[in-house]
Amino acid sequence: MEDLLDAIERVIDRRRDLPTEFPVLLGEADVMTYDELQRDLGRLIHDEAWATHTIPKTAAKAGVWAETVLDEDAFIRPWMVDISDDHYELDLTAARTHLGWSSRHSLRQSLPDIVAGLKADPFAWYRANKLNAARVADDKAEVAASETHAIPPEQHRAMLSDHARSMQGMHFSMLWVHWLTMGLGLWLATAPFVFGVFDQTEFSSAVQSVTEDRGLWPAAFRNTLTGWNDVICGGLIMVFAAFSMSPRNGWAQWANAVIGVWLLGAGILFWAPSAAVYSNDMLVGALVVALTLLIPMMPGMSMEGMMDETDTPPGWTYCPSTYLQRIPIIALGVVGWC
Repeated sequence: MEDLLDAIERVIDRRRDLPTEFPVLLGEADVMTYDELQRDLGRLIHDEAWATHTIPKTAAKAGVWAETVLDEDAFIRPWMVDISDDHYELDLTAARTHLGWSSRHSLRQSLPDIVAGLKADPFAWYRANKLNAARVADDKAEVAASETHAIPPEQHRAMLSDHARSMQGMHFSMLWVHWLTMGLGLWLATAPFVFGVFDQTEFSSAVQSVTEDRGLWPAAFRNTLTGWNDVICGGLIMVFAAFSMSPRNGWAQWANAVIGVWLLGAGILFWAPSAAVYSNDMLVGALVVALTLLIPMMPGMSMEGMMDETDTPPGWTYCPSTYLQRIPIIALGVVGWC
């Protein structure tokens, strides 16, 4: 920066003597290559020599792309690979001739001081260069984050009030999900009568065979259990959906979500003899969970958590919601589906 300011001052001082158009290149006469830079960094930071291996640019781009997808804080980008082997020799003749300028600083000379500052206080160095300081000092990063986000009490109370009004408006704009959940509860409570669950006395040979092989309760009894389970769960879903109409009853949404999860496994637990009842329970359970938690947003989320724009929580070295964390779950879901 000092060299740049010096060049600008010289241009201003000599503006009457310079040509009308004066293109000029500014830079170091002794430019470090990427290979030299990497080797010097390895020696200065880790006191060891770093080996450099040459790979095709296509492979390098693929690796950089994968890192970008899996790590939102990645620095290297695919376009950097294209210029990784570029080496620019600047023609500084115009700067020397017309301005009498040459750089007084060089990266080669300054690099040891830069690395020394990094090693002396990694946390301060990362913060000064707008990097994720949690990678080197998570405890200091957490304290610094709390200090950075500290706000006056009056402003905090005003923010809480605005947040409460915003959340209330959002809640009332999403009341349709609770009405729809109530409708699902009504359907679930009446479905056993629609399917004739309580009146069924004859079952297929496959159901009878499984009952005998597994030593299960009689199919008619299991059918009755499944039917009453649907009636009771349907009634509870309607009650909790009604309570969920009020923004103060976030617990009711969680209660319905629990019932939805229960419905997903109830058919398996009771060895439901009816495929229609089993499928209906699975569908209603999944929809109830989606309508109570996923679509209207989970109840009970704090204002600080919702207003925080950072991806990495204080004290963490990575974002817990990146694809790196989600891919194993997605893979397990695909395996389970197959």
